[in-house]
Amino acid sequence: MMRTKRRYIAVKVANLPTDGFEHLEDGLYRALAEELGAMVYHKANPKIIRFGKHSFILRVGLEKYKDTIAALALIKRINDTDLAFYTIGSSGTIKALTSNPIEFPKEKFNSHRK
Repeated sequence: MMRTKRRYIAVKVANLPTDGFEHLEDGLYRALAEELGAMVYHKANPKIIRFGKHSFILRVGLEKYKDTIAALALIKRINDTDLAFYTIGSSGTIKALTSNPIEFPKEKFNSHRK
């Protein structure tokens, strides 16, 4: 069995509430499932890997990463909070994604483990 190929997407969040992004995480997954549909959401299998102050890194399946980027652009509201998601960049590795200062300004990221 082959391993799943993944893409990492750096996303900036505009209009983020002062209490941060962590409480909006479940709402983001629900909104992505609604925008993508059940089958595409299952194939994309999105998961937040790291998050910073106003941005996060989302891991998705290679086949559906373009669909996920489009769905993120369509999400305008989560849990009665108006938000905007902007894709900063995407890459096959986290190191390549965060090493380019033009695409991804230096921001300290925390690992996200549940």
